[in-house]
Parts: sequence; structure tokens; C-alpha cells
Amino acid sequence: MDYISLDELKTLLDVNSIKRDAVSIFMPTFKTGAETKQNPHVLEKLLAESESQLLSTSFTRAADAHNYLSPVKQLLDDKTAWQHPGNGLAIFLHQDYFRYYSLPLSVKESVSVNYRFSIRPLIPLFNAEGRFYVLALSQNAVRLIQCAHDGTKHIKLGGIVPESMAEANLPQKNERSLQYHTGAPGKGKESVIYHGQGPEKLKENNIALYFQQINKGLMQKLLRDETAPLVIAGVKYLHPIYKKANTYKNLYRDGIDGNPEKVSDAVLREHAVALLKPYFDANKSNAIREYRELAATGHRTDDIPIIATNAYAGQVERLLVSPDSNVWGSFDAVTRTVSLHDKPEPGDLDLIDFAAANTLFHRGSVFVAQPGEIPDGSDAAAVLRHEMHLPKIGHPGTA
Repeated sequence: MDYISLDELKTLLDVNSIKRDAVSIFMPTFKTGAETKQNPHVLEKLLAESESQLLSTSFTRAADAHNYLSPVKQLLDDKTAWQHPGNGLAIFLHQDYFRYYSLPLSVKESVSVNYRFSIRPLIPLFNAEGRFYVLALSQNAVRLIQCAHDGTKHIKLGGIVPESMAEANLPQKNERSLQYHTGAPGKGKESVIYHGQGPEKLKENNIALYFQQINKGLMQKLLRDETAPLVIAGVKYLHPIYKKANTYKNLYRDGIDGNPEKVSDAVLREHAVALLKPYFDANKSNAIREYRELAATGHRTDDIPIIATNAYAGQVERLLVSPDSNVWGSFDAVTRTVSLHDKPEPGDLDLIDFAAANTLFHRGSVFVAQPGEIPDGSDAAAVLRHEMHLPKIGHPGTA
């Protein structure tokens, strides 16, 4: 099971890539113990619901709906697919596309068959208040843990970074690096003073090289386009060595002290949550304050069509959304026309989800606001990077 990136989120949201019958399945998953055997059974139940929805929308023969879902059905007996579950599972299928992702957050059981994939359950994974990474470091092991507000996902690092110092390409422990400088003249000659690099210094240098290799692999393969905080976990003397090797711009200033080798992912997440709480709280408070301060300018809006249009154009810097509201409508990416509907119609999408995903993809921040936090009781509110782009407004029932 892959972990989902911002690029893949954008693919899921592409309004022009899917014509119909986009199946989205979400389910919580058991991570350990005998209960993990229940995971395929839960999926089997959701597949039955998917087949029922397909028969009510597109297919007239049960065999056709069954065959359409066959890529997902193969997961039921695929033991490797269930070996390292996260807290949740997301599955996306249409006639030319099939992906499934293990999630570091728990999601409710749900099935959607529509003209667009459902991405609402994924927003907490990418929003600006709860998504982060923990990098657990020791000389014997390295782990990268993707964390959300209620769960974790262990990211496989094989082939991306050396997973221990033993795997890294480092100088041998008995190697001595000699340096020299000239001393005071003696008997007409300059005396040469040699300095050997002792075992402790060589060990520190090797750790630095090991961390440089880890940083390089993470930046090239996993964190290059990331914006979430990264928290280091390791014995205290390793922290400054890694910080010197690090090039990830969102490495958090504080880390978790102690050897993480025998500490579970869940416990490391709890320690990181305590460290990051002031950071997340301040970011959300600042977003709300900034929105209020921009009341007399053209750099804020709570109009959903305007938010959706500007998010698609990469103009939303910060977005506040309510956790449960849906605003249904259509969006034409070519004409930038938005039509609002009281109920979802064929080809519709949730414009709040659409705005949130596009804000994230363009490196903006999304905050899930609790009741009363969004000014004026709106379903969404946005701080814009530039003067707002105004959409064309379609008539009900038009694209």
C-alpha cells in the first residue's frame, strides 16, 4: 500500500480525467492482533455496496458491475496488501485508474460512485493542523512515520535511504585521516606536526555522512514538495548532527530525546503532538486573525464559487473550512464557470473539497474550523494571495 502524496491528490481531483463511475471506498483498518483478519471482510462488505450503487447508476447486469470492481476484489486475497496496514484505507477506481492507499488516520466506512472521486476524508491528512512526520534516528535503524491527528503510517524506506549505518557507504572504523601543519623551524627545517583523526571524531564524521545520505534520499524521493513539520526522534547528541545535514525547510526546532528503537510509532506520535501543539494552534489563530484584518480588501472571501475558482488558479494562501458542510456544483476548468446546485447532479463535485485539495496542491494551508470559528458563520473562508479572480456563474443545470 502506497502512502498518498500531494501530486496523487491532484490526480484524484482532476476534473477532466474521469467521465463517470468513479468509485471511492474508505474504511478503517485494524493494525495489529487477530483483528487484522477482519480487514478483508470489511472491504468485502463495502464492495457489495459499491456493486449496488453501480447497478443503480450505470450497469444493468450484475456481472458487468462485478467485473468492473475486479481490481479491488483481488485485494481480498492479496496477503501482501494487508501486511502493513495504517489506521485507514482509501481505494479509488474507474475504468482507466486503480489506486489504494494506507492512511495514517482513521476514516469512516463509506462508498461513493459518482463522476468524481470523493476526497473529503483525505483532507485531514493534508491540512495545516495535524499532519507531520517523525524521523526516528539511531545508528542501527531509521524510520519515517507519517502522522495525522489520530494515527500513523510507517513509510517504507528500503532503497531510498540507508536504514542503518551498516548499510551506509562509510569509511572503515580503523581508518585514520591524517592532517598536518608546519611547526616552528628546527635546525634549518620546518617541523611537520601530524594530527590523527581519532576513533570518536571518525565516528562523529561517519554519523554525519550517514545523516547526509538519509537527508538526500528523503529530499529526492519523499519530502521534496512537502510542507509538513518534521520532528527528529533520537538520543540528544544526534540532533545537532542531523540538523547540520538537513536541507528540509520545515524541520521543527524541537525534537524527541531518547533512543527510539524500541518506542512504537504511536508513542512517538504522541510526543510529537505535544511538541507541535503550540505551532499548530498559532497557525490556525493567525489564519483567522488575518482573515478578519483583511475585511476591507480584495484579498479575502467567503463566497464558495470565488473560493473554488481562486483555489484552482493557485491564489488561495489560507483556507478555513467547516468539517461537515457540502456545497454541490460543477466547475468548468476551461471557462472557469461555476454552477451551484441544491443537490448533487451528474458531474457535480463538492466545491469545498475541490477548493481544499487545490489549495493544498498549490502549497496553501487548509484549516478545519470548528463551529463558530469561521467569521460570519460561513462554510468556508479564504485568504487570497492576490486580488480575487471572479468566476462566471452558470445557471442551475448547466456546466
